Order: sequence, then C-alpha cells, then structure tokens
Amino acid sequence: MCRKYDASEPSAYVLAAITEFLDELDTNEEAHRLGLEPIQDNLELALKLAREVKGYNCALNRNPAIKQHFDFLFSTHIHHLGKRFKDRDGYKSLAGLPSTGNPILLQDVRDSDEQMAHLLLGYFPAETVLSWFTFRENLIFKCMCSEKVREGLQEWFGFV
Repeated sequence: MCRKYDASEPSAYVLAAITEFLDELDTNEEAHRLGLEPIQDNLELALKLAREVKGYNCALNRNPAIKQHFDFLFSTHIHHLGKRFKDRDGYKSLAGLPSTGNPILLQDVRDSDEQMAHLLLGYFPAETVLSWFTFRENLIFKCMCSEKVREGLQEWFGFV
C-alpha cells in the first residue's frame, strides 16, 4: 500500500512511495479502463523499439562516428531496459529514481550497474559527433541556405 507523503521523510522513502503508487496503478481496474497500460507491456515495447532503431542505425547510418555514438547509446538503453524487463522491476529505475533523488549523483547506479554509470558519468561524444549536433540544430532551428545544407549533408553522409 502506498504511504502518505511526509515532508520529513528522506527522498529515498518518498521515491519508493512514488514507485509503489505507480506499481499499484498496474493492477487498478480504473487505470486500465482509462487506458493506462501495465509497465511490463511498456518496457517490452520500449525494448523492442530500441532494438529496431539500433538495427536501423547500424544498417543505414553512413557516418562511422555518429553510427558508433548511437550504437553506444542504444546498447546502453537496451541493457537497462532489458534488465528492468527481465527483473520485473516495474517503475523502479536506478537511473531515473536514485535513492538520492538526484540522477546526477547516481550512487545507486554506480554501485549496481556499471554500464549505466559509464553512460551517465563517463561518456562524452567525440568532437565529430558534437559537430553533427551543431549542424543538426542549425538545420532544424535556424535558417540555413541550401548550399550550406548540401555541404553539410555531403560532409556527414556522403549524399546531397
């Protein structure tokens, strides 16, 4: 049963109460009637989608640095989602809800899941990937002349 929120409780207990509440929604008839799907179904779908997108990245991405970057990210997410799905952890996610209440600190993740800790604490994309992010941001959010777009697409993916 979910506990009532108590402002004097440490964040770990409040976060535990939140995940208990969300887990209880999975068995609540009214929640199902309103279209809330059980977390296991959503984790399974997210895992399947992450695997598919990782496959598309490997098959279709023409830039080796960007391909490697996204392969690393998808592999890490697949690892974490797969662990949550296999262990039937429900809404409990050390990366999303560490006991400190602050995902940046991530002591729980460092202690239990080396790959997630590496992603969140030790990974930094290559300079070429950061350059791609800048080009992508400019392409989407700023006005770029067609010549610069063509040059960027040629540089990054070898086509116009």
